[in-house]
This record gives sequence, C-alpha cells and structure tokens, in this order.
Amino acid sequence: MIEEDDIRRKAPHWFDTARRPLKTGGGSGTSDGMEERVTRLETHFEYFRRDLDDIKTSLKKLDDLPTKRDLTNNLVAIVTIGLAVVAITIGGIIGGLAWLDRPANSSEPWANDPVVQSAPPR
Repeated sequence: MIEEDDIRRKAPHWFDTARRPLKTGGGSGTSDGMEERVTRLETHFEYFRRDLDDIKTSLKKLDDLPTKRDLTNNLVAIVTIGLAVVAITIGGIIGGLAWLDRPANSSEPWANDPVVQSAPPR
C-alpha cells in the first residue's frame, strides 16, 4: 500500500496545490486562466450535449426500419406470390387452349380421341 509520505516525496507539488485555497483572478496563483478554461469546457459540453441529443433522435428512428428477418420474409412472400401468379397464368393458358381445341358439336373434350381396342392374343 502506498503511504502518504511516499506520495509527498514523488509529487510534492500536488500536495502543495491541493491544500492551498485557489486564488481568484489576478494571475500568479493556482487558478491562472481557470475561468477561461472552465468556460471553454462548458461550451464544449453544450455542443456534446446537443450532438448526443441528435444521436438519440437518430437512434429512435432506427426502430422503424425493417430488420433482416422482415426483409427476408417479404422476399419469400413476393417470390411465392409471383410463382402462384405464373402457375395460374400457365394453367389458364393451357386450359384455354384445351377449350379452344374441343370439337364444335360436342361438349366433351374427349370426343375426337381415337378409340383404341386391343384384341385378345391368339
């Protein structure tokens, strides 16, 4: 453990200024330029505070953005709907062509199919 005497030996100037009361203005004291420095620090702190408030506001906007999972789910939904539309369109085209190819005097689409009979083997 470090003793106070060891600290005094290593940093005597610190103990001298720490125990003396600070002078106000006039220079040649331990508070030379202190007011100016404190004023600058307060000004900088105000800028930091304003910037921090801007960052907080920006971070609140991030809550409204979609996550990677949201984007993936949307992509899957769009692809699924697209495939369903393509399947329905192709089915409609094939069904429509089959309807156009049917005989005019018959309502059954198989009426023009050839009849195939197999003879029993001898």
